[in-house]
Amino acid sequence: MVLAFGKYLGNDKLVQDLLHYRLTLNLYDSHEKLPKHCHEYPYLSVAIKGYYQELTDMKGIPPSIVDQRSILYRPAGYVHSNEFNKMGGACFNIEFKDQSFLKSIFPFHQEVVVIPNNLDVTRIFYSFLNNESTAVLELHIQELLVGLTKSVYVQNHSSIAKKAAHYIEEHADQAFSLSEIGSQLQVHPVYLSRAFKKTYSKTIGEYLSQVRLRNAFYGLGNQEKLTTLAYSKGFYDQSHFIRSFQKEFGTSPGAARKELSRLI
Repeated sequence: MVLAFGKYLGNDKLVQDLLHYRLTLNLYDSHEKLPKHCHEYPYLSVAIKGYYQELTDMKGIPPSIVDQRSILYRPAGYVHSNEFNKMGGACFNIEFKDQSFLKSIFPFHQEVVVIPNNLDVTRIFYSFLNNESTAVLELHIQELLVGLTKSVYVQNHSSIAKKAAHYIEEHADQAFSLSEIGSQLQVHPVYLSRAFKKTYSKTIGEYLSQVRLRNAFYGLGNQEKLTTLAYSKGFYDQSHFIRSFQKEFGTSPGAARKELSRLI
């Protein structure tokens, strides 16, 4: 099954056309199974809610579980099938009309590429929900693509920075120090700090803060109290969480939760 531009399996909840892209939010039922399919155009996809298993017939690519921690780049013609968990799910997709810039990011990839999710996609998604202007969304996506260029490079080259980022992803809800990461990776903390900043253009502390904010944003779909959510995602108190969230998204966690509950 080949899906034409802008077409996705599942239920279309929100769609917006930009000059170079189409943005879509698609919802999926509990345990919904998507048959083998591919897309005519390449796209980036993020699981906004829930998680799912992805299967492909391509050699060397085992079944994988996809959740909010990953951005998936799926090239045109990539055949895959999916099965959602019992809570169903929601996926945000950025599909590319103009593929020229993608060739500089994914020059050799004809299969899916998994990249650590970051706040760039989360910002775009929230701007999309709030009907931001096409100019703002186009700008955000261009910034995302520039960041992805570095992320793909890191995936292929910088093992220390990549290992540190993975450690942060796995322990973001806990308190830890730079020395602890260095000890785990068997590298001096000063060297690690410099290598990480050179690779990601941000400090380990800044990266950790962004991971926690991303996790908290997607956790707003749950109905737990904001205080509980803040602690569970690694913030030391609710006021710290609210200040950080407001600075990043320009709104409060409570307001963002209402907006998310309206659509998902």
